[in-house]
Formats: sequence, C-alpha cells, structure tokens
Amino acid sequence: MVTSRQELFVQSYIRRVAERQAKRYISAFCQGMPVQDFRYAAEHDLDVVSNLLRRFLLRPGEEKAARKKVAPYRKLVERLADPDTVTRLFSEVSPEHGKVLQEHRSWLERQIRSGLAALFAT
Repeated sequence: MVTSRQELFVQSYIRRVAERQAKRYISAFCQGMPVQDFRYAAEHDLDVVSNLLRRFLLRPGEEKAARKKVAPYRKLVERLADPDTVTRLFSEVSPEHGKVLQEHRSWLERQIRSGLAALFAT
C-alpha cells in the first residue's frame, strides 16, 4: 500500500498533537509522583498506571464513556505507547523520571501492557 504525502503529513500531525497531550498528562503525573516514589514503584514492581488512568481518563463512574471515546484512537495510542516513545516523552518532561524508565524497561513494558488492557477493556 502506497501512502501519499498528504496521508503522511496527517499521520505526523496527529502524532504530534497526541504527544503534546500526553506530555500534559505526564507533567501532571510527575508533579504528583516524586522521583523517589517513582523509583521505589519501579524497583518493587508496583502498579502506577491504573492510578494514572483513573486520574486522567477512567474516572470512577465515567469509565464506559471514556472507553467509548478513546476506542477510535486505539491504533494511535498503541503506536505511541511503546517503551521508547514513553521513555522519550517522560525524559522531555522530566529527565529524572525518564531515567527511572530507562533503568526499569521491563517494568515500563508491564505498565504499558496493563494500561492498554485497562483502557481498551470491553
């Protein structure tokens, strides 16, 4: 399948917009999660993604509506939610938090899988 220049531009534009939005969520998360606590969570394999999702996307009582709203963007979210992209975005927002993710890649991968499963659960 050949992708036109216009399609590539639109895909790139959507990715940039999604990354800007993700950085806002990451910034708010980092402000509420000190680096020491984040490191502790990573070292002890604690779940932080469910808290992040509840805070920003899956608020109690609004889960069904939020999942329905995000469903059309599943492929985009799955492309953006890879360990390299997540680490890069965290590093751009908070280098200290990004360093924790670099040091604990397998924990990050489990967090991503858990988050995607929770977000796109039916």
